[in-house]
Amino acid sequence: MENELNQEDKQVTPIEFSGSYFEYFKLWSVNLLLTIITLGIYGPWAKVRNLNYLYGHTKILNQGFRYLAKPMQILKGRILALVLMLLYSIAVQVDPIIAMVSALVLMAVSPWMIVQGLKFSLKMTSYRNVRFSFTGNYIGALLAFVVYPMLSILTLFLAMPLVVKKMDQFIYSNIQLGGQQMDASELKAKRYFIAVLLSGLASIILIFLGISIALGFGGITNPDDTPSLMFLATVYVAMFFSMFIGKALYASLILVHILESIKLPEIFRFRPRIKLGQLLWLNLSNTLLLMGTLGLAYPLIVIRRSKFLYSNIDLELEPKAHTLANTVHGDQSAFADEAANAFDIDLSLT
Repeated sequence: MENELNQEDKQVTPIEFSGSYFEYFKLWSVNLLLTIITLGIYGPWAKVRNLNYLYGHTKILNQGFRYLAKPMQILKGRILALVLMLLYSIAVQVDPIIAMVSALVLMAVSPWMIVQGLKFSLKMTSYRNVRFSFTGNYIGALLAFVVYPMLSILTLFLAMPLVVKKMDQFIYSNIQLGGQQMDASELKAKRYFIAVLLSGLASIILIFLGISIALGFGGITNPDDTPSLMFLATVYVAMFFSMFIGKALYASLILVHILESIKLPEIFRFRPRIKLGQLLWLNLSNTLLLMGTLGLAYPLIVIRRSKFLYSNIDLELEPKAHTLANTVHGDQSAFADEAANAFDIDLSLT
């Protein structure tokens, strides 16, 4: 990857993020305003501008990433996705049988949308003119996102941590960079179960703590045996915060495990230095900040999270990293990516 990389020894290099709170807030605000004024038509241009800023300010060995999608390409995909969504909504309202058939068709098509969405998103991402790619297929996505979740019902969802691990493994093990396949074999179901148990335990403890505090305010009921308003309010607040803290703890544990486990053999692997307590606070405080500002703090949260994560993640580069060459060519339709987003399918990689 240039002269900085010694071809005989491994090199540990930081991931740098130079994005500015003010610059990105300004960019995001203008893009949001233009999107609203144009009734969403400017949305693809806003997406490309936002991602180009974030990718360009994420650097390894002083070289930034690039987002290569064209706004018009995304706009066409969104129009097609909107038409498909409207047809589905109409079909659901016409007849219950049509609604059932439509739901089955959507379930069968969703793995294809996930695969095509990941292919598009990764193909539009490059580093030093070397593009990422995705090699997953329909059958693999069908098993990971449809069959395994349905089978987990038989275990009363006790097997869901294993299912989520299968989903993550399907995504990460099918990512390529310069023709080199990513290895996600070190992902362990045990770590997913531990994350669920710890986050669940934390939530339960917080709920019981809230109940104890509520009892200290005067008991469960009023003299007329009606529920105490203070008791109910305290319990509801405790449940609310326990949900967010549990979710933040789970997300933090899984992110650290993924970063420790995935690698591009003979090219690089991540060396995270993330402290769990700091990541937990970041996730929780970002959620509260987003809610408290009704979404207006979103650009600040994006920059804050990026600065924290990249300042605490190093890359261990192998000698062969400099040999990466682009193996992805041609254009791909944005339809699958935007159709998947239209049906709220999460294609995020972290």
